[in-house]
Amino acid sequence: MIPLDLTKLPDFLKAQRWFAGKAWPIKSVSVVDHVIMDLGTCTFTLAIIEVVYELGNPERYQLQARQTPEGLVSALEDDECVRAVFNLAREGRQVASGSGRVVGEWIASTDSGVALPEPLSVRRLNVEQSNTSLVLGERVIVKIIRKLEAGVNPEYEVGRFLATKTSFRATPQLVGALNLEGPAGATLALAHRFVPDAVDGWKYTLERLRQEKALSNGFLTDMRELGARLGELHKAFASAGPDDLAFSPEPLLQEDLQRWSASIVGELGVTLADAGRLHADLEHKRDGLIAYAKRLAQVAPSGQKIRIHGDLHLGQVLRSQNEWLFFDFEGEPSRS
Repeated sequence: MIPLDLTKLPDFLKAQRWFAGKAWPIKSVSVVDHVIMDLGTCTFTLAIIEVVYELGNPERYQLQARQTPEGLVSALEDDECVRAVFNLAREGRQVASGSGRVVGEWIASTDSGVALPEPLSVRRLNVEQSNTSLVLGERVIVKIIRKLEAGVNPEYEVGRFLATKTSFRATPQLVGALNLEGPAGATLALAHRFVPDAVDGWKYTLERLRQEKALSNGFLTDMRELGARLGELHKAFASAGPDDLAFSPEPLLQEDLQRWSASIVGELGVTLADAGRLHADLEHKRDGLIAYAKRLAQVAPSGQKIRIHGDLHLGQVLRSQNEWLFFDFEGEPSRS
């Protein structure tokens, strides 16, 4: 196998849809960890690279590439390579890297068995820019995480908890993953059940309102069901035992209430300023709403804190076969 020409990495990166640093001059690109993936039907280099810019903070990315006489090419343009990467997770295999190892995992819960057709078709989705999504056999969707952060990705952590520790199934179930263990440890890829013909909750809501022009009983029933599913999700999060430190409920403290109160007051100012342009009558409610939010800081703490979705809005739920499904537990994109 021809070794990668590292001098070509900046140009290669800037040609990739998922690379977020196109607008900034690149000072250097270095390989933090790598592994030659010799997977029988496909051989390529999986590399964790660090991009240092002339200005701003460095970023880490995952790439799967091959060196050809014509230059660097993405290995995931080859269906055989996609199938080989997926089989790493499906078979629970491990491959040693330069400073650690790539570990595949297939979730062995009783209802996660996915009957996959042979040969396994590969369909690339072009709707996602920051990662690479691939649909295999129209049964599983694999997300290759491009921009990496150290540690366990919340989407993997939450998906695994829901699939293995709870009975909550109002989500495209996590069935497998690839994780890099070692000094550059990170979650590399996630495999979920693919939900065909699903529409996101925002598009669904807009379409219903366009069709009905009013809040019909049917639409309100749908919203009540969405609220009920959300309540079930929170109950699932709250079900963790004391030995599960990532999910175990924690006592509510006075400083939590003070912090939340201050956050709500700040958001109220922005929200009312925007909404007031359309509804001028909201302005006279400003002082009362802010005073109400400030009272939260003085309430005696009770109850517990639990894990939450982290970035929940109607675009993060799916409507499929008259059911609501929550997805994308990665959290707010702008946060670490």
